[in-house]
Amino acid sequence: MGKLIVVRHGETAFNVEGRYTGRVDVSLNIKGLEQARVTAAKLKDMSIDIIISSTLKRAKETAEIISRELQVPVIEMEEFVEKYVGVYEGLTREEAKTKYPQMWEANAPEGAETLEEVKERVYKGLNTIQCKYLHNKNVLLVTHGYVSKVINRYFDNSTNEEFAKYVLRNCDYHEYSICVKENIFKELEALGLKSKEYITLDEIRNKDGIYLYRVKYKDENFVLKYFLNHDYKREISNYSLLKRLEVPTIKVLSTTDNSLLLEDIDKSYEYRLGREEDLSDPEVARAIAKWYKKLHEKGLERPIKDNERFYREIDCITKENLLVVKNKSNTKNNSLWNLIEDNWNLFLSTIKGLEETLNYNDFYWTNLVVSKDKKEALMFDYNFLGIGSRYNDIRNVTVSLSEVAKNAFMDEYGGFSQKEKVIDGVTSPLITLISAYKKDTFPKWAEEAQKSINDGTLEKNIRKLLELNGS
Repeated sequence: MGKLIVVRHGETAFNVEGRYTGRVDVSLNIKGLEQARVTAAKLKDMSIDIIISSTLKRAKETAEIISRELQVPVIEMEEFVEKYVGVYEGLTREEAKTKYPQMWEANAPEGAETLEEVKERVYKGLNTIQCKYLHNKNVLLVTHGYVSKVINRYFDNSTNEEFAKYVLRNCDYHEYSICVKENIFKELEALGLKSKEYITLDEIRNKDGIYLYRVKYKDENFVLKYFLNHDYKREISNYSLLKRLEVPTIKVLSTTDNSLLLEDIDKSYEYRLGREEDLSDPEVARAIAKWYKKLHEKGLERPIKDNERFYREIDCITKENLLVVKNKSNTKNNSLWNLIEDNWNLFLSTIKGLEETLNYNDFYWTNLVVSKDKKEALMFDYNFLGIGSRYNDIRNVTVSLSEVAKNAFMDEYGGFSQKEKVIDGVTSPLITLISAYKKDTFPKWAEEAQKSINDGTLEKNIRKLLELNGS
């Protein structure tokens, strides 16, 4: 069983002065060099096979000192560099507060990475380490303070409060033990597949702490979905809710707190996995519409107490996130931002005042199951199952369908609220841009939303939204 030992780099002058370091490439100070030597001696008997380091100088210097003591090679990975804090880089807290009071109040320094952006790259790096090394090697990872918080959340499923409180001090270390394959066999035993010698595993996908395996057990075939990442375990309870509401899903054969054992659709006599050409098939589109209509109707019966745990797309529309978009999109002088700010309470109450039902939120043919006679269809993968307006899902589906399939879908589904459509014309591009500006590179799929700011479309839609309460 491999283990991961996470070490924070030694002390720097910026640490002593209380400055935001981020990507500023400072070296260790004298105390930091000594801390690294002391830590290297402590780690000498821990059977470390490989050292991975952030590409920043303070981490590399720490890793090199430990490497010389342990006689272990160092590999650099950019995924573990410190969080970039934008215009705060190199400043003390007091300097940042004085120089950028508006950003300080909004907790949104221009150009800074968000937690989600840091999580995305760090989780990607951790998945790489697990796949390449942790099945049979012990890995030492030299990184930074904020990144160590993100790593701790990945392994220990820390709450927001625990995340804030967790501190790894200079040259302290934290050990994590994990062996995914061993955990998989334990899960299968708990799911009822007890004879290990009859189990054959074929990995389908491994991404973001979710492991998908095709499982053959004696003469039976299953799909196992194992959740290492706590945040995504919500899908297990989402399957359970849909079953209670009688919304069709892939057949769930058994569950644990960490796993789903599902029917293998590839081996089904009744169903098949979706194909890209299904997006142009009006018969399939009608079947999809029936599933969405049932989801939306039954979603109104969901327990109200469940609302807090559900993903809600519009929750990301906050002043802080809009400020990030405003700064990163180079549209500070666009009048739409003042329009939103001047009417914030009305704006927010309008977008949050619609009837809410269950939303699937993740439509594409790769998440589709179709009966072989095309009379039935259903979506799978419920990680993004949430609550919102019906039109939110309708737009997500129809934008992917051909014109003929779209018409068939709408004919089968029926009408929708024009008020929902007006509001969606504002919330959809804003949500898209909030997500896009969390990426290192601006994605192509957000270009249309960006264009709607530049050509005035979004501002026109905001004015229509604000007029709704007067109509």
